[in-house]
Amino acid sequence: MGAVGGAAPGRAGPARGTPPSRWAVAGALAGASHPGPTVVVTVLSAALAVAVGGGARAWLAAAAVLAGQLSIGWSNDWLDAARDAAVGRRDKPVVRGLVGARDLRRAAVAALVLCGALSLLCGVAAGAVHLVAVASAWAYNARLKSTASSWLPYAVSFGLLPVFLVLAVTGATARAWLVAVGALLGVGAHLANVLPDLEDDAATGVRGLPHRLGRRTTSVLAPLVLAVAVVVATLAPPGPPTPAGAAAAVAATLLAAGAGVVAVTVPRSRAPFAVAMGVAVLCVVALVVGGGLGPAGRVGGRSEDGVMSGPSTFSASGVTAPGARDSTLARVEGSRAAVASEAVASAAVAPPRGPVPRTAFDREVTRAGWSAGSRWGYDAELECYWAELWPEGAAEPVVVGAGHLITTLPGLARALAHAGHLAEGDALLALTA
Repeated sequence: MGAVGGAAPGRAGPARGTPPSRWAVAGALAGASHPGPTVVVTVLSAALAVAVGGGARAWLAAAAVLAGQLSIGWSNDWLDAARDAAVGRRDKPVVRGLVGARDLRRAAVAALVLCGALSLLCGVAAGAVHLVAVASAWAYNARLKSTASSWLPYAVSFGLLPVFLVLAVTGATARAWLVAVGALLGVGAHLANVLPDLEDDAATGVRGLPHRLGRRTTSVLAPLVLAVAVVVATLAPPGPPTPAGAAAAVAATLLAAGAGVVAVTVPRSRAPFAVAMGVAVLCVVALVVGGGLGPAGRVGGRSEDGVMSGPSTFSASGVTAPGARDSTLARVEGSRAAVASEAVASAAVAPPRGPVPRTAFDREVTRAGWSAGSRWGYDAELECYWAELWPEGAAEPVVVGAGHLITTLPGLARALAHAGHLAEGDALLALTA
C-alpha cells in the first residue's frame, strides 16, 4: 500500500522530493502508535503485574505489552491509511504525509515479532495467551471493526490481558472476575472510542456494533458498561473493599457517567474515550488500594473478614526477639522475599511469590510457646491455608479457617496475629520454624 497525502510511496515526507529525517520519521511513528492508549495500557499492565507479584518478570511482561500495543497502533494506521485519507483525518501522521503506510507496516510487523519474543520469554503458556490477545486486536484492525462483532476483539484482548500478566508473573490463573473487569473495560472503551467517528466510518463502509446501534444508544451504553466494570472490580473480590478502594470506585463511576453526558452533548468530542481510559486507571487503583489484588499465585486476595493476604500485608517492624527470631525478623524487615524463601526451606511449601501448593497438608507446630495440638496446613480444594494454634496457657485456640481465603504464609501470619492479638513475627515463626 502506498503512502497517502501526496508524498512519495513508502516514505512520505513533508514536501515532495524532500526525504524526512530519521527523527521526523521516529516522531511520526510515535504519533501513529496511538500513544495515549498505548501508554495507559502499558502503565496499567505494569501496575497490575507489580501488584500481583513484582520482580523482573513483571517488567518483562510489561515490555511485552508495550510491544504488542505498538504493533496494534501501527497496524491500525497502516490498514486504515486509505480510509483516513478519504475523510481527511489530519490528526493521523500518515494522512499529513509525515510517514508512509509502508513504514507503518514495517514498524507494525517488527513490533509484533518483538512482542512474540518477549511474550514467550514470560513462559510458553503466558506467551500464547498474550499472542492470542494481540492477534484479536489485529483481527479488529483488519476486518472485525466493520462487523457487528466489533466489540468482541476488545472483550477478548482486554479480558486476556490480566490472564497473561498473572500467569507470566506467578504461574497461576487469574480469577474470573478480573477477566470480566478487563473485558468490560475493553468493550466500554470501544464504544466510547468510536463515537466521534461514526459519520466518517459510515462514509468509508465501516459498520461496527456502535454504528448499528446509533449514536444515542451507544452514548448511553458506553458509560453503563464502564460502570458495570467498576462495580465488578469493587464487589467481586472476597470481603469488603477498603475506604480508599471504595472512594476510587465512586470516582470511576462518576467519571463514567460524565463520559455519557459529554457523548450526548458534544457528539464529535474525543473526551469520552479519554474518560474511559481514566475509568480504567481508577479501576486498577481501586483493585490495588482496595485489596482486590491478592498474592501471587491467586488474584483476589481480600479474606472474608477483610484481612488482606499477600506479600504487602505482612510486616514485622518493631518486633524483637532473641536468637533465631532476630535472624528471621532482620530478613523480614530487609526483604519480604527472604522470608518467603525461608518459609519454603523450613516448611517445604511453595513460596508466596509462586503458585500455591497443589496438594493438601497438615503440620504440627513444634516451636516453644505453643501447646500440643497446634496445627496448620493447606486446603487443596479451596487453595487456601488454615491454622489452629494454641498459645501456652491459653483457654482457647487462635483459629483461621480455610474459609478466610488466605493464600500465602505472610497472609496467614497476619490473620493469626489479627485474630489472636499476637505479634506477627511470632505467628510467622510458629509456621516456619
